[in-house]
Amino acid sequence: MLFPVQQVNTNLSYLNSVLKHFLCKAVRSNRYLKDKFFPADFIPIHNDSRNAVETNFRAAFTEIKKLNHRQKVLLLKAYRNQQKIQGLCSDKSIAMDEFSGLPDGLIKAIRALGSYLYSSTLNLAPLVSLPQVNDTLAKHFQRFVTVNGKVCCFCGINDYEEQLAVADSTKQWRAAYDHYLPKKLYPLAAVNFNNLIPICFQCNSKAKLALDPCLCKSKIRRLAFYPYVNNGNGRVKFSPNLTNIGAIVNGEFWSVSLDTSGLNNDTKEKQSSWNRVFKITSRVEKRLNDEYKNWIKPELDKGYQNTATLKRGFQTLAVTHVQTKHQIRGSFYKGLLFANLAQMTDDVIDAICESIAPISTPATHQDAIDELNDLGFNF
Repeated sequence: MLFPVQQVNTNLSYLNSVLKHFLCKAVRSNRYLKDKFFPADFIPIHNDSRNAVETNFRAAFTEIKKLNHRQKVLLLKAYRNQQKIQGLCSDKSIAMDEFSGLPDGLIKAIRALGSYLYSSTLNLAPLVSLPQVNDTLAKHFQRFVTVNGKVCCFCGINDYEEQLAVADSTKQWRAAYDHYLPKKLYPLAAVNFNNLIPICFQCNSKAKLALDPCLCKSKIRRLAFYPYVNNGNGRVKFSPNLTNIGAIVNGEFWSVSLDTSGLNNDTKEKQSSWNRVFKITSRVEKRLNDEYKNWIKPELDKGYQNTATLKRGFQTLAVTHVQTKHQIRGSFYKGLLFANLAQMTDDVIDAICESIAPISTPATHQDAIDELNDLGFNF
């Protein structure tokens, strides 16, 4: 996590309680008894032939009924452990592999059920209009952004989602919700809102995909940040290539790495998991080398008396950008850039400034008028 966020409660978590109720009753029954398996207010949703709620629950029950006592105990233990999202991130003693002792048919059915509950049931009008729910993911997202800002807490590079200039909030775009612990591996946490968090498109669909923060490719258990607890957050540092000032010209002046100074081993491991899953240092390094001159250029165009004055301006900008990190995408990294520049030697600052071409401006007053008129104005 680049930024820890505050959890925003939602009554949509009702669906997770429905799943729990079903599992606890199903392991003790030889027949599919919907009046016993589900709360009374959920049964009309279950019975509605326009959805596949009953189909998916019945498929799961068919496989549960085949289990012996030991396997049913394993299934309930898997459910309990998969609800411990924070614990799984911070405590390696909590087991992750209960499914290894369960039949493939059950695992397939449970995965299908979890996926359907999240992708379809959670959005059903009869569910979201229940008096004890009365919420939608779109409404929840708007509350989340109000509390936590619009910049993705995982990367700090992008907004969670672009927004429309519309007054009707029901027509507003919302971000995707990430299953922080992927629902393929943790299907029993598919509708647990401790495991669901808004995320930007690049983090969700390009970087993370179905990667597990708590498990690396070699299947070795790893600690990971838990998004909703401020127990440390990811830090990066910018390192200029001072041995080769020519790198300023060819776009390879900066390298980005994790900043582990002063961190304990657990937090270092969590930082590593964050970087592995979201590819932070690679993404930020590319953007920094591509854009840092464009970030500096407006300051140069204002004019400055000397390098010392410019560096004081960089220091002010660093503070300003970090203050707006939750509201303006990329602002945090601009703050880090200007903080680094403010502490560089004058000769390096001068070399960077000399490499930045001035912004192209119309050659004459008339050229400026002509350019504006070409854009539709009448001067």
